[in-house]
Amino acid sequence: MNSLRRAAAAAALVLAVTGCSVRVGTPDSTASWYQETDTTLGAAVSGLGTAGLVLKNQDAGRLTRSYVVVAMRDTVEALNKETATYLAVQPPASVAEQHRRAVAALTESLAVLTTASTAASGSDRAARVRALGQVRRTGHEVQDLQDQLARSAP
Repeated sequence: MNSLRRAAAAAALVLAVTGCSVRVGTPDSTASWYQETDTTLGAAVSGLGTAGLVLKNQDAGRLTRSYVVVAMRDTVEALNKETATYLAVQPPASVAEQHRRAVAALTESLAVLTTASTAASGSDRAARVRALGQVRRTGHEVQDLQDQLARSAP
């Protein structure tokens, strides 16, 4: 069931990125879109930061396996929910390119978190170390995008 939800979320994101999804709601104002985007990208940065801390502390032997599995699952699920809410409203046409970049960053964040979650629940230390590097890089990239969009907000 859990993998089915992940697959459905991934499919919805692919559809959104390719422009094939059905949009509901009316276009937001540009200012509202920037605010919602900032909040959602912030959730991605937070989730990636949490995953990084979990992976780092797992590697140091400070966390139980069950805590790691639950923490990583909850991080992925929280960002899935935030992303689904974000994608439910059509952006204004004036921010189409920025929206595409935000959706791509959210999609990448979810993919990295899912990979990190899988690595964290396994026994391959090298995979966890690689996942930690990916989590950190993606976190920095999403933070940079969030900062860039905040500077260009009306």
